[in-house]
Amino acid sequence: MQTTQLFVEFVLIGLESSISLGLILSCIIGIDKMKSLISLFESATMTIVLIGLLYVLGIILDSISYFVLFPWNKRVKNKTDDKKSNALILKDYQSYLDFTMSQIRILRSTAVNSVFLMCGGIAFIITQLNDNKTGLIIFVLVFCMSAFFGSLFMWKMKIKKFHKNSKIIEQEQKDM
Repeated sequence: MQTTQLFVEFVLIGLESSISLGLILSCIIGIDKMKSLISLFESATMTIVLIGLLYVLGIILDSISYFVLFPWNKRVKNKTDDKKSNALILKDYQSYLDFTMSQIRILRSTAVNSVFLMCGGIAFIITQLNDNKTGLIIFVLVFCMSAFFGSLFMWKMKIKKFHKNSKIIEQEQKDM
């Protein structure tokens, strides 16, 4: 995988994470102080610093989500059959593997980020808002749970297909 693609991937994951952290930080320091903090990042120099922070945050969250979901990944890998029922015809195996791993990383991190977003969103609603708390909490719960289960379901499908196709590619490489 090219370094630029991986960098963008981690920045995207970090951006997802920053929403939850921003909500939680708003609960702790208040909305007015949070607005002041956000205004610090309006200059070009601070935007570059922010991208660096998002990149680091993305790496951290990707590592956490890998650790959290590793047992499921291992189970799916072990359950993947070795049958060559579906022939895999790819001219560039590495591009396929890189692209699929990118999807797996983003789905895995989105699943974990949706839990953080749910916690941060509910905490923000409870501590910072006065009107229609119940309706907003229900919305956040439904949205975040849908994102969690949707991402988790797609992640599981992707790793299952990835492990199956990896075994086929490995066998095809041996047969050459």
